[in-house]
Amino acid sequence: MKRVTIKDIAEKLNVSRGTVDRVLHKRGGVNPETEALILEAVKRLDYQPDRIARALVKKDRYTIGFIVPRTPMSFWGQVIFGAETAARELSDFGVEVKFYFSEIRDGFRERTLLEGALNDGVAGIAITPTDPHLVRALIDNASEAGIPVVTFNTDVPDSKRLGYVGLDGYLGGRVAGELMYKFLDGAGEVGVLTGFLSTQDTEARRKGFLEVVGSMGKENMTTVGTWENADDSGKCYEVTGKIIHDHPDLRGIFVTNSCTAAVGAAIVDQHREGKIKLIGFDVNEEVSRLLKNNIVTACITQNSFQQGYQPIRILFDYLQAGFKPKHPYILSRPEVVLIEMLNGEGGLPRH
Repeated sequence: MKRVTIKDIAEKLNVSRGTVDRVLHKRGGVNPETEALILEAVKRLDYQPDRIARALVKKDRYTIGFIVPRTPMSFWGQVIFGAETAARELSDFGVEVKFYFSEIRDGFRERTLLEGALNDGVAGIAITPTDPHLVRALIDNASEAGIPVVTFNTDVPDSKRLGYVGLDGYLGGRVAGELMYKFLDGAGEVGVLTGFLSTQDTEARRKGFLEVVGSMGKENMTTVGTWENADDSGKCYEVTGKIIHDHPDLRGIFVTNSCTAAVGAAIVDQHREGKIKLIGFDVNEEVSRLLKNNIVTACITQNSFQQGYQPIRILFDYLQAGFKPKHPYILSRPEVVLIEMLNGEGGLPRH
């Protein structure tokens, strides 16, 4: 769709481009009736300023703080790559991205990093908050001080953040629940593994999953429990082994986070491959191998690259031109990956 320009508005209203420009930049000297017509046309035609061109003229510089875990790198590496890509694209327009890393998801560490970014004087912040309660006040204070915050991957929906970029986790969980119901023919015991019960995105996935399993499988499906794994593959492996030992009739496991490979390894080591259906999130080379070997039954993917890329673009648009996203939630739909969707070598999904 062609972008509406000042020239388009001027020609449509039969006024000069200078008159439109004066109204848009509030310079005055325009007849009130003409000004009202121009403002109405701006809204009706969905005029948006050329933010890139304006940045070149203004020559402002913006440092954006990006707070993100490193582990597991199979997932967060793509998020970081997305942020780095946006930073490269916008470097000529005064944008610099400063990364603040935690080794794993850690709400207290994230709060410390957020405080550090604010003390460093960054112009905007992107953060994936493990525990919303620990950072909500800081996000609100930053916003009130004119420092916009965008959340990604997991959200603080009742905060003053500018927007959220991530998967529709609730829908993803419901999709996983329907898959589990069908793979188990509507009967059997299932368990749930999640990172932290306090984390918004995985909790939405868990809720969606349990709702569908509870409604579709209410006659013959039983959820035996939920276990936290702290987004740690080693802990996830140990917890899975204990679950399998304690629940010998277990027929399905749903993993809300990126520990699918660890659960698959535990299933193999407990000699339960083919007997337990495993549905997880996010696909890497190890998960692809487990899919090919029928250890993982299905996986749900999210666009991790965009979770790094879009927050930087959103913050640039806001900092440079005051442009807010039309919708505070920039959601990607869940995509299901099955064995037939992998490439011929058993690698990552075909595109």
